[in-house]
Amino acid sequence: GYSHYGEFQALMRKWINREAGVRVSVSHLSLFHAEVCPGLAVTPPHHSLFPLLPSCLPLLRDKLAAEGDTDTSLNQLEDVEFDMLPLSYQAELKSFVEDIDSLLQDLGVREDIFSLGHTSNMIGGMLAALPEAKIRRKQAVGRASLLLVDRTLDLTGVTAHPSDSLVDRVLSLLPPLSPQSSDVKIDLAAIGHSGAEGYLPGCLAQPCSSRGLSLLQCLICSRQKESLMEVSRSLLEAIAKEKLSVQVQGRGKIGRPSASQLKGFLQQFQGHPGAVVSQRAVLQLACGVGEVMGGSLASHWEEMDGLEKTMMLSLSEGTEQETEEDGGDEVGGELGGGASVSGLLSRLVRLQLASADPRPRPSGDPRPRPSGDPRPRLSLEELLGLSVCLSSLDGWVQGGAQEQRLKELLVELVMCHRECDREMLITLGMGENVCSEERAHKCVEEVFRHLCGVRSARYGCRQFHSISSTDGYQPLLVQLVDSIFNPLRPELPDLRHQAQGLTGMLKSGFSLFMSSARPRPSDHPLLVLFVVGGVTCWEVRRLREVLAAHHTKVQVLVCSTRLLTASAATRLVLTSHHTFL
Repeated sequence: GYSHYGEFQALMRKWINREAGVRVSVSHLSLFHAEVCPGLAVTPPHHSLFPLLPSCLPLLRDKLAAEGDTDTSLNQLEDVEFDMLPLSYQAELKSFVEDIDSLLQDLGVREDIFSLGHTSNMIGGMLAALPEAKIRRKQAVGRASLLLVDRTLDLTGVTAHPSDSLVDRVLSLLPPLSPQSSDVKIDLAAIGHSGAEGYLPGCLAQPCSSRGLSLLQCLICSRQKESLMEVSRSLLEAIAKEKLSVQVQGRGKIGRPSASQLKGFLQQFQGHPGAVVSQRAVLQLACGVGEVMGGSLASHWEEMDGLEKTMMLSLSEGTEQETEEDGGDEVGGELGGGASVSGLLSRLVRLQLASADPRPRPSGDPRPRPSGDPRPRLSLEELLGLSVCLSSLDGWVQGGAQEQRLKELLVELVMCHRECDREMLITLGMGENVCSEERAHKCVEEVFRHLCGVRSARYGCRQFHSISSTDGYQPLLVQLVDSIFNPLRPELPDLRHQAQGLTGMLKSGFSLFMSSARPRPSDHPLLVLFVVGGVTCWEVRRLREVLAAHHTKVQVLVCSTRLLTASAATRLVLTSHHTFL
């Protein structure tokens, strides 16, 4: 079995000495999942769990060689077995499996396990063989499907800056609420409590308020326009309930309140502590939305979204028009037209070098831009995130003069940013005090090793090998759920069904010779879709739109290890080798 608690109980018995007549029994209360809103949950204890990438294979080979195992061949992730992993990663997976079992026990269901991706396959296999889970399944009354999916199969959406998701914008632009990984600090300046003694910052989580929970669900599941209108309506209702006067500031677009109008509504609560306490849930969420809807941060977010869309459009045209000597300063000329990933990134890096500003600045704060300058100013982290985004979307042929030129440009950019992006360079292993060109070369080579793993993550997938089309980016999770609930019931060749018992093995492997069809995740009234490595609110909204279009009666619960931001996803990818240190 894989029970940590069983192993701990055995060790306690051995330590106390069973001959003394002492009985040892270990009880535990699993604090595993936290509900964000109805239908969406995260697992804070496992926020750092991230699936393996193909770029981890060289490190695994080195580990096995150091242990004296020179016979094992690791050419692809499918060759990696659980016992080959570092002990710390094994312990994380064991704990994760036991916590999933506790979640299913709380739901009171016997599950069919499906998985997509190698790490999810390992987790599914461990859960199927877990002794405690076998006992639970015999006692469970309800039925459910559990679908585990590796985040690494699609990193495009989580490293992008969608303009149509307010919650993703709030999570990305506001400082994290430490030690939480899926919440942020909200400045309450608009209602007069910024930095005041005795007042703590606000946050997104409002579990004790039905109105706050309803508003948060709307922000997650609705587009930006509808979300802003709901925030405005909620504020007006709160003002009316507290019998405060309404003074509208600024003018917004028809049907869409402006940031200044939201600020004006919030200011009506200044000097009314009783009203603030009574409406605290709505006010915290409204302050968070108002904070990210105006100013330089909002402008930079929109700029990043436009840049990503331009580059994705260039990739979708699928031509190789650029040459190594292509130059120019205009964004449209540089990034428009058909291109490859390496060509687009080379052009973008040249733009950054042309507009480089060596002055130190806070991490994540966009550089001020001279009036009339059309060139995008990105931090090193944002540029690396864009590299991950495009690599996962399209990939490029490894090696060649174009890639070598991109590496040289990145080394130059790293040296140029060694002061203003010091935090990111330390994260990449550059060191705190010394930032030599030799270290920069090693850092860039390490980055490219990870990018190589990202672009080959879907290698071997037959159905979900591509997440781009002539219509642009097609999220893997959306494709997956759409195929699952397709009324034509197409085959799902990339999904692995973890058979349980002889009957399950026969249904999974010999369905052609049996009257029953091969199991599908939509067979039961509940589907738990678990994304290992993180999910965004934009993806959750897209999934709900697909489910609504299919008019399915199956209840779908989306779970993940955390709510991801572009910054967090980039760092998880580029530091995935830390698992082996």
